This record gives sequence, C-alpha cells and structure tokens, in this order.
Amino acid sequence: MSSVNLLSGTGVKNKGFTLIELVVVIVILGILAVTAAPRFLNMQVDARNSALQAMKGAIASSLEMGYGVLAMHGLEKVPQFDNKKQTVPIPKCESGVPCDFRYGYPAPDSTTLTSLVDHLGNRFGKEDWALIRTASDNQNYSVTITTSDNVEKTINGNIESLKNENCHIRYYASQAIDKPYRLEITPCQ
Repeated sequence: MSSVNLLSGTGVKNKGFTLIELVVVIVILGILAVTAAPRFLNMQVDARNSALQAMKGAIASSLEMGYGVLAMHGLEKVPQFDNKKQTVPIPKCESGVPCDFRYGYPAPDSTTLTSLVDHLGNRFGKEDWALIRTASDNQNYSVTITTSDNVEKTINGNIESLKNENCHIRYYASQAIDKPYRLEITPCQ
C-alpha cells in the first residue's frame, strides 16, 4: 500500500497572488474609492434638501389647515387677529399660548408657527427644527426655519444667525388679502 503526501506540494502548483498583482488590485480599489466618495458625500446633501422639502410641505399643510379653520369662523380677511382679547379657534392657540394671525395666516413669530407645525420649536427648544429671527427677517417681516444644529448662539438679545447661510426655509407673512404667505427654500450645498 502506498501513501500519498498531499501537503508536500509535489506535483501540485502553488496558487496565490504575486506582490505585483496585489499592488495593482489595491491601486484599482483606491481609484474606485476616490471616484465613489463624492457620490456618497453628496447623498448627505440630497438627504438634507429632501428634509427641507418635507418640512416646507408640513408647514404649508399646517398653514392651510389653520387658514381653513379661521375661514370657517369668518376670520380669514381680518388684517390682524390674536388671542389676547378673543379666542382663536385653533387647539394649541387656546391654551394660553400667544397666537397672532394676519389675513388668516400666522404672523412671523416664534409662538404662532410653532403652535401650528409639529416638530418646529424656537431656538431654546429641543425640537429637530428651529424657528429663528435673523437680522434680515426683521426687515422683511419673515422668520427663518432651519435644523436646530444650524442655529448660531444668540446675538444682541433676540437676533440669531445661521451657522450655514444655506439650508433653510424662509417664511414671509401675509401682508394683504391678495398677498398670501410665501415659503422659500435656500437649498443645502
């Protein structure tokens, strides 16, 4: 009976990669990684822009529902309406939270919009989205809505600034019956 030694390698050719083949493969993988990385990094910007679009839709929907409630009570054409002296027929505005409306849409303040829109808070809240008033907002009768991590510390009392001047929504309040609110997105870059 004869024995065969399979481990000795006699008659069997060694199989494996040479050093040159390994270097070539590593170089090719490096080139692929360099070309693919910008696409993956751009996905984060796309995700943030999608989140801005979703929040704009949520705000617009909330504003229209609020307008509908005020219209059912005949308050959609009133130039200025708040709950200081009368009851606002919107649930979160009835609980003592100051709410102010212009021509059926919220005034650009930190309480009315945050009462209407879920997950929107002011600069001191713990919500994902923050409503802030920047220097340009004071001149334009508007407020800025951005992610909470994009808000710079308070400057001069009530004026905030954005860490990134892109990546926000600006809400312009209604100025007249024929000039409804506007929502403008400045996309992330």
